Amino acid sequence: MPNIPDCFQVSEQDKTKAYCTICARGTGRKYISLKSAKDHIKSSVHVKAEQLFNAAKAEEAVIREKQTAELKERERLTNAPPIMLRPIHLIPKSDFSKSFPEDLASNMLGSNDEFWDSVNHDLGPSVGQTQENHHRELEVDLDKALGVWNSIGFADVLGDCKEDDQEALLRQQEEEELLADVMAGAAMCDHQFHQVLYGATHPTSSHWDPYDSKTMCILDVLDNLQRHRISDSLMKLIIWALKECGVQDTPSFYALRKKQAELCNSQGVPNIECKSVQGNIFYINDIRAIIAHDWTNPQTRRHIHIYPEIPETGTVTEVWHAEKWRRTMNLDILSPMFDGGNSKHFYVFELSRLRNGELVIPIHWLTYKGKVVADAFSVSINEHCEAHINDTETKLILADELEANYLDLEYEKSLPSAWTALSVVAGHIERMPNKYQKLADGDPIYTSFISYFGDDVSGNRSKSWNKHNNSYITHQNLPRKLLQQEFHVHLISTSQVATIVEQYQNVKHLIDSTHTNPICIQDPATGNPSRFMIRLYSDPSDNPAQSDVASHIGAKGNYPCQKCEMGGTEDHRSTNEGFHSIFKPGTPRTSERIKNELNAQVKLACCGISKPIQERQTATGTKDAYTQYWIDQLINRFRDEKLTNPNSTTNEIQNKLLSWVAENDKTIYNGFLTTEGFDPAQDTPIEILHTVLLGLVKYIWHYTQTKWTEKQKIIYGQCLQATDTDGLSIQSIRAEYIVHFANSLIGRQFKAIVQTAVFHIYDLVDTDHFRTWKAVATLSALLWHVEIDNMDQYCHDVETATANVLDMFAVLDPTKILREDQVASACTSY
Repeated sequence: MPNIPDCFQVSEQDKTKAYCTICARGTGRKYISLKSAKDHIKSSVHVKAEQLFNAAKAEEAVIREKQTAELKERERLTNAPPIMLRPIHLIPKSDFSKSFPEDLASNMLGSNDEFWDSVNHDLGPSVGQTQENHHRELEVDLDKALGVWNSIGFADVLGDCKEDDQEALLRQQEEEELLADVMAGAAMCDHQFHQVLYGATHPTSSHWDPYDSKTMCILDVLDNLQRHRISDSLMKLIIWALKECGVQDTPSFYALRKKQAELCNSQGVPNIECKSVQGNIFYINDIRAIIAHDWTNPQTRRHIHIYPEIPETGTVTEVWHAEKWRRTMNLDILSPMFDGGNSKHFYVFELSRLRNGELVIPIHWLTYKGKVVADAFSVSINEHCEAHINDTETKLILADELEANYLDLEYEKSLPSAWTALSVVAGHIERMPNKYQKLADGDPIYTSFISYFGDDVSGNRSKSWNKHNNSYITHQNLPRKLLQQEFHVHLISTSQVATIVEQYQNVKHLIDSTHTNPICIQDPATGNPSRFMIRLYSDPSDNPAQSDVASHIGAKGNYPCQKCEMGGTEDHRSTNEGFHSIFKPGTPRTSERIKNELNAQVKLACCGISKPIQERQTATGTKDAYTQYWIDQLINRFRDEKLTNPNSTTNEIQNKLLSWVAENDKTIYNGFLTTEGFDPAQDTPIEILHTVLLGLVKYIWHYTQTKWTEKQKIIYGQCLQATDTDGLSIQSIRAEYIVHFANSLIGRQFKAIVQTAVFHIYDLVDTDHFRTWKAVATLSALLWHVEIDNMDQYCHDVETATANVLDMFAVLDPTKILREDQVASACTSY
């Protein structure tokens, strides 16, 4: 960069241009080439501006000196306390201010004499000055400050560059400093405004506990708006305005900050420092506190769904309607009890009695038509006075029909004295009483499910990539419509060094802690204490992150699907048999199969050789980045042991390492694999953004638009722009942008394209391309369904639509099925 004069400021957007800070005071910022900077210094325009600037500075110095002398004389005569001098901001007149409107320039940039005649040289309130003058002076200062604070149009006149983010930030800082100066000056000259900072405390109101008053509550809400942060100076201004308007119970600034600190410590989400086994330091937000807030917030608590639900109309709209929560999930990790009121709690796997005297054992709580029901085993007494549990079938009972729980029967001495051998062998008897009774300690106890997902994002506002691994959770007991709100998506951790799996290892410790020490909260639904445990339900991360979670080698491996073992070498897939196998799902990958494979790789690492491990990873598609760290450590430890103890045999070193592996089994394996009730290969729903929009739709769009002539592109753009978007879940269509940047589109644009393409391209493409578009559009429409009336029919339709897509891609370009994981994964995912 060439040497430039000190008065020039280089543009953040274009390093080859700069503006003169002296001339900008009169004409606004006008960027010129750096090469022209020296010529500008010599120009008559700059010389004249510099003369005006220097004259203004000199005149300001004279005035400041005069004010200081007057102040000292006043102090000597009246022995008054020192008063803060106010900063003087000069705006010199410039004859070349042609960019100003004539009336604005005449009002603002008059001659120097006129300017100084209008300046208030008062150093502050004199002895005996009335309070009315204090207020009037403060109003003038605030008018000036707020005029700058909200001067968007005025900034345009002065040449402010809106596109320069850095300069906008500097301007905001200047505005903040100016407002702070006004507030400080006001506090020095107005004893009432001094109450803004240190005002007396007001009596607290129990109606707004834990806040002292309604006003304090509202101020705290304003101060914590997500996208409208309030600075300290602006908060002081708001408090001053409330006090001036006579608002009752207005807290002082420091009283508000003190209460906020107390609430943060008592009610906030603790931040926990963590250190991964790889030595990476990061922090996580305590998920126990986050879920507890949902339970204790009355507005959220009423939406929490505790049990799976049998949909009255058969329509599946929520996760508690679907297969996993209703049928396939381990019953031990569901909410174990029903609160019958009056401290009477009914637990699953415990003997209970109905009002009609029948003995049953509830095994699964559900809701149906707004009522709590249960799948239950019937219990009968045979001729030998032995109780027998009929566990071959269940019956549906109303929870309200339950009369006596296990403890009641025990107190009444009504428990069976003997059980049949079949019931004992089945293990039902040893489950009584339920293990959660002791943990609950007399309180209701429930299960909260969370979805944990991660992604790599940039930590920069600019386009410069600054990778951060972020982890989030959502509370799956809440309805889908709430989970779409930003308020219910909770950031758990972010780190530049710790991976998603590393972060989850520490989150898992928090989850597991609730299984032995359930979180106790005050339930607003009942007004009594309740407890809850946390379980992991699913991981809806994007495809690359899910591969890490599922210990998958990745989309570029021989086995590109994280859910099954579909694939093989490229040579195998190129054969007729291999190519045909891609169209069908392979053997499902499961948590148990994955861990067995990783265990085999770890044992090989104890032999000190890496090549067999790499061969297994390639042959199976199972490679865990987290466990790979320990595999490398074991290989290095074997080699170090061989060097330091050359007399040790290979078997001795291997046995030593295997013993260490057995002792640290929970440390060296991916935490997702050891999470009860969660299968990382099956409970990771495929992300439709990358698989469909940025996969299938992007491919067929590329095939189509690259073959269009300019005339065809114009026709398509006109048709697309004329689309009636009523009923479509998309924003307004920008057809010109889509056509112009056809090779650089993102998911939002592809979502608009796939919903409208078949109506606009039928006469712009050949038959095969049009059929492919129809197949992709049909599959996309099915995948975006949020309410499923008939699950069996829906699954059949998705399977058929997926097969049609694969068939058409095989016609257009078979290599896409062989080499693109989005297409290959479609058949196994849907």
